[in-house]
Amino acid sequence: MFTNPKQWADRTEGTRSFYEYYAGFSRLFVRNAMEQIGVGSAATILDPWNGAGTTTEAGVAAGLSVRGYDINPAMVLVAKARLLTNTVLGSVEPICSDILLKAKKTIKIIDREPLETWLSPSTAVAVRAIETSIQRLLVDSKKYCPIANFPTLAGVSSLAAFYYTALFKTLRQLLAPLRGSNPTWFKQRGAMPRLQAPVGTIHNIFRREVCLLLSSLDAGVTANQRIEATLDISSSTTLSLSDKSVDAVIASPPYCTRLDYAVATMPELALIGVDDVAFRGLRNSMIGSPTVVTGALDDSTNWGLACSQFLENVRAHPSKASAGYYLKVFISYFWKMNHSLSELARVMIPSAPMVLVVQDSYYKDVHNDLAAILSEIAVNRGFTLIHRDDFVVGTSLRSINTRSRSYRRSCSVVESVLLFRRRASLL
Repeated sequence: MFTNPKQWADRTEGTRSFYEYYAGFSRLFVRNAMEQIGVGSAATILDPWNGAGTTTEAGVAAGLSVRGYDINPAMVLVAKARLLTNTVLGSVEPICSDILLKAKKTIKIIDREPLETWLSPSTAVAVRAIETSIQRLLVDSKKYCPIANFPTLAGVSSLAAFYYTALFKTLRQLLAPLRGSNPTWFKQRGAMPRLQAPVGTIHNIFRREVCLLLSSLDAGVTANQRIEATLDISSSTTLSLSDKSVDAVIASPPYCTRLDYAVATMPELALIGVDDVAFRGLRNSMIGSPTVVTGALDDSTNWGLACSQFLENVRAHPSKASAGYYLKVFISYFWKMNHSLSELARVMIPSAPMVLVVQDSYYKDVHNDLAAILSEIAVNRGFTLIHRDDFVVGTSLRSINTRSRSYRRSCSVVESVLLFRRRASLL
């Protein structure tokens, strides 16, 4: 019924993928999902874990109203950048030159520079000068304020977000020596010296990334295309949407693999001014985070038999910290997903379809059938499971950790596409 959701399964994307994002799915999959569920021309489509913005981009291309939210402000900027209209494409390179010209005249503006975690002071100043120029030209010409301090990104244009995204990619190029085998992790500054690059080199990388992003946009959003898009910061547990205002959901919830989404985007977050305190808060708030927050989280809610059995198997596992740290991490994940699914049921109209892409995993030798667990949670929150398609993924992050092979030889996982419908009445 559904096509394979993995990005590599869409041969039209390839190297033209707009932004590297480990947990993303392809534009081809979103288009196929919209066809399968029969989204009407006047529909409003939602992705509460919008990430790099594939759902919202495909929705706008189809002429739909889109709502895309993510708790990570850096990814909201990436998603906004993908909605750049073709009316401004001819101005992108001249504006880039203007940004770099003004950057040469910018002095150090941040005292406690988070980029100095990896970069030398002079290199950090050069990168920050470009960021400051982008903001003063395209966001607020009167005063500088880190994007991380904005309560909302609704007022940040797709054009400004485009240059922020190009600068994100520039920073990742500079940090390439710190990349390890794990695509979601950057080495922290230790014995090695901080990275250094000449200003001219940084400017050339930025200009090249602007051109590459332009090519990945194809023709951009057409000038006569109706664009009704809301992309902003929000937790999936507390969406700023009215009851029964969404016609369909297409999304991929965070994996239940202790994948650290905050650390995966630490450079981008540093670039927009997220300090250590804000970073810890964001990391703790994210679904799937490996951090454990003390509080009133428990597993007393009815999350279904599959979830109860999985948690009991983790609790009873003989390996170290199974009944402590690891159990709390899993409980935190299911607690947040339970609230997220309840919130989705609130904002969706009766009988609205919801397509979720989820991936199974293992805790040691204990199978975490996330598709079955989230299906039972969703049923308890007011949904009916209509269909499930499974796709075997040959490799995963599990293959990086050689210690996991002592529990299970195979590193393949199953990615499932789940189709639900919101019931007429909620429990």
